[in-house]
Amino acid sequence: MDIVFIKELCIETVIGIYDWERKIKQFVCIDLELGTDISNASNSDVIDDTVDYKAVSRH
Repeated sequence: MDIVFIKELCIETVIGIYDWERKIKQFVCIDLELGTDISNASNSDVIDDTVDYKAVSRH
């Protein structure tokens, strides 16, 4: 298994459920470790064989 590391990804965004939160931008920082098998991508060098981040974000 391979691990994709994303460290200190910080974005400024509108987030929250209260009205006051929805009126201001806040910083959100993420550290992520994603275990996956990327051997096909490393062997083929084809982008479609890599991690589909859009699909990951849906789960």
